[in-house]
Amino acid sequence: MAEDLIDLLKSINPAEAKLIGSSEPYDDPIFTKEDLATAKDKLTLLARYLLIQEKVGFKKYNELYDKYVAEFGIDPVKANRDRGNYRKTLRQPSMTYKFFTNVIMNLLGYSVVELELKVKDKDGKLITLSSLTAEDEIPRNLDDQLSKVDQILMNVKTNNGEDVELSA
Repeated sequence: MAEDLIDLLKSINPAEAKLIGSSEPYDDPIFTKEDLATAKDKLTLLARYLLIQEKVGFKKYNELYDKYVAEFGIDPVKANRDRGNYRKTLRQPSMTYKFFTNVIMNLLGYSVVELELKVKDKDGKLITLSSLTAEDEIPRNLDDQLSKVDQILMNVKTNNGEDVELSA
């Protein structure tokens, strides 16, 4: 009898087990955690991870896609043709930055607040690039721009290494 119970428990599909006690209808997931391993780049990995976290299955995908089409006023004939292409592109092992942002912003409704990228240079040194750090370098008004120009002009050196004062 215990063996029968063990066999029964082994035969339960984990996806079906989610249905027990759930009021939501089951939705086949587009991606599972196993699909994370087939991503060939970090953008694809992150997009799949977000889709898994948001529990986006095929039904929810269609709902989100229909909302996206309505919000952006896309021609329904083109939208129906593109729906399959969009899903097919999601399944590819690699995606472009443009498609990645389309998925997270237009389909899932996220907004990009900051981008941080960690890269290694040819010597193996890890470098972190941040959009917030880069934004801090943007002059905010004309006075800031003129101040940066003044700093550059004050630091100009002649060919023989002597400082040269430049004035307007």
